[in-house]
Amino acid sequence: MRKKILIFSSGPAAKEVLFLIREINRKNPKKKWEVLGFVDKKKTKKKIKNLRVFHLSEIKNKSSLFAICPVNDPILRKKIYEKEIIGNFKIPNLIHPDLNLENVDYGIGNIIFKSVNFSYDVNIGNYNIFNYNSAIGHDSQIKNYNTLMPFVVIGGNCKIDKSVMIGTGAIINQNINIGSNSIIGTGTVILDNVEKNYSIVDFPRKVKRKING
Repeated sequence: MRKKILIFSSGPAAKEVLFLIREINRKNPKKKWEVLGFVDKKKTKKKIKNLRVFHLSEIKNKSSLFAICPVNDPILRKKIYEKEIIGNFKIPNLIHPDLNLENVDYGIGNIIFKSVNFSYDVNIGNYNIFNYNSAIGHDSQIKNYNTLMPFVVIGGNCKIDKSVMIGTGAIINQNINIGSNSIIGTGTVILDNVEKNYSIVDFPRKVKRKING
């Protein structure tokens, strides 16, 4: 029997998760998930990929359904989980079937896309998003509501607190602590600890010159 799931978003990230679920189903002959549709307060669209967009008030029998929220903004994702999902729905992990998480401890509500590489003794909390081709080093700890965009590299023995956004291609050196509610910009290299509530951005570079020839 397939488990019924709702995706709490109607933006591009929702489509990414839909494709992830379909990939999970394709590699599982028992067809693990049945996507009922998407949930969006504004309901600016009626359908996405031929699936209905619901308002939360339209959902019945919530306790029997699963829900996931792929919104990349950590603060907004936390708000949606705490106000709309937690306590009302069951919450799964969605993990690409090609991944091996044998040496990873993880909670619930995590979305892990294709080609994410985890080293050994990694500890993950709840409601995190790990986008394509990211790498997480050994003995790292990643708490709740964090977002890693594609091609992020986190060195060994790092600690990522809560609600951190790490932009595409960012590199976190080993033995680094990143405080809660921080933003690490696209392509930024982090060599020292980052305090909570800080935004660190060093890309695009400010140096611009014309090359003759």
